[in-house]
Amino acid sequence: MLENIKAYLSKQGVKYIKPEKAGPHQEEMEVLKALGQAARKEMQTLSKVLEERLAPFKMDRVSNWANQAQICRPHFWCYYRAPEDSLDDVAMAIRLYGQPENGGFQ
Repeated sequence: MLENIKAYLSKQGVKYIKPEKAGPHQEEMEVLKALGQAARKEMQTLSKVLEERLAPFKMDRVSNWANQAQICRPHFWCYYRAPEDSLDDVAMAIRLYGQPENGGFQ
């Protein structure tokens, strides 16, 4: 596990362009999108496993693989809330960050 995340972290800062608009970079963008989605899915799986051990806390959604400017993020995060928490309250968060050879959780 985490192979896709390790591979994705090396793409930090890369600008994603919709494949249909990427011209000669179409295939590269399709591969980048697939890798970002696969890495996010690994983070979701990890977050769900942790949620099972953190009862009664419930996980929120995992962050996207690219920001609003469509630049690959250097990390993923997920918030956890207690049942009585409002949407503005966060009891705990995990964040995966780093470089492929030296990443980790906070």
